[in-house]
Amino acid sequence: MRFGITPLYIGEAEVLKAAEMIEEVINGEVWRRPEYQVVNAVT
Repeated sequence: MRFGITPLYIGEAEVLKAAEMIEEVINGEVWRRPEYQVVNAVT
């Protein structure tokens, strides 16, 4: 993953929170939940 972090707007606390959230998604395999497996039609 690549992130564009702008130090004028984003502080250390926000970066750490984002890293914690990404860790939670990866460790919990959140993307495998049924609600994320639905494929919608493209129009």
